[in-house]
Amino acid sequence: MKKNIAEKAAEILKTLANPARLRIAALLRNGELCVSEIVDAL
Repeated sequence: MKKNIAEKAAEILKTLANPARLRIAALLRNGELCVSEIVDAL
């Protein structure tokens, strides 16, 4: 794996390691939501 690709992958994984972002990603699995719906669900 090239260094640039590995760095990008690490950046994405670091972003997804945030619990709030994981919860938001899980909410959006089933389709689009407006911000107020996301806030209410969190």
